[in-house]
Amino acid sequence: MGFVIFAHFTEKHSVGEKDLAVDLQKAGIWKRASALLLDVILLSILAVGFALLVSKITKFDSHFDKLTSYYSTYEEQYGVAFGITADEFDALPLDEQNRFNEASDALTSNKAVQKEFISIVNLSKVITSISILLAFIVLEIIVPLTFKNGMTVGKKIFALGVMTKEGVRLPAFLLVARTILGKFTIETMVPAFIIINLMFSQAGMLEVIILFAIPVIQLGIMIGTRTNAAIHDLVAGTVVIDFPSQRIFESQQELIKFQEERAREKAQAQSY
Repeated sequence: MGFVIFAHFTEKHSVGEKDLAVDLQKAGIWKRASALLLDVILLSILAVGFALLVSKITKFDSHFDKLTSYYSTYEEQYGVAFGITADEFDALPLDEQNRFNEASDALTSNKAVQKEFISIVNLSKVITSISILLAFIVLEIIVPLTFKNGMTVGKKIFALGVMTKEGVRLPAFLLVARTILGKFTIETMVPAFIIINLMFSQAGMLEVIILFAIPVIQLGIMIGTRTNAAIHDLVAGTVVIDFPSQRIFESQQELIKFQEERAREKAQAQSY
């Protein structure tokens, strides 16, 4: 009788330990924020380095110098300065305002100036896209594939990991989808393109609304989901976890096998 009671306790204790091991161990908000901050700093540094390289390859500086030269030519010809604010323009005498408008009209009607301006805008978008994409590939794909368990440099330092919502190790294709579709495209490049358009006075009100809506939506998703998911986690079906306390299964088959064993142990425990 004593043996039966002891066996019953052992089975229940064993099941309890396994339940605890596979329960979701969410990463703490402050640890996630700290890891994110470090990753953003590294990403920015690497992106700037790639941007310098890509701008040299695309000869961005030569286009910028040509456009600057056109501006200087018209400024000297009309005796105006284009780099003034609206308040400074309003403070000018009427004849100087008229001269400024004439110079501006002449500048913008010059097809060579238009061509260089369009080149600058397009190259800005190309350089931004390529440099950030390369930085993401290195820090958010290559590094996690090296460290395993979805760990970036920041997550490695703060002992965080990434797994599927089922508790399985993150496969490479999901890591790529999480990075390229979620982090790069939606969370980074959409706002980046809008900011570039704002810099060149080409953004409309809808784009401004989208720019402010993305972080609001991101925050709402993180607060409203049980796993505190970000947009990229919803895209890939992933969750950020506290790595030391979380059991991660190597494959879906291993997870299924574990679930079958646990169900069998529970059935045996209940039979006593």
